[in-house]
Amino acid sequence: MLGLVEAIGSHVHVRHLTIEIDSAYAMNTYLTWMDAHVRRGWHTQAGKPTSNRTIIEMMLSVRAERRELGLPPVTLVKVKGHAGG
Repeated sequence: MLGLVEAIGSHVHVRHLTIEIDSAYAMNTYLTWMDAHVRRGWHTQAGKPTSNRTIIEMMLSVRAERRELGLPPVTLVKVKGHAGG
């Protein structure tokens, strides 16, 4: 998740930013879940405190920065992760 924050933050002025990502968790957090955590007061759907809140707040910040610049949303493309030893 930190890698995603760094990738977006380091390329904030790239208009059409596409990032290949192997983490479904990080991808889903950025695209769907982070807004839901905020709406629920930083709790999961099950009512537990949100894990990785600090990192999610960083994701929200880099997304807001792009929005303030009038840039389109980041495109995330799921790729197969490293497998094996």
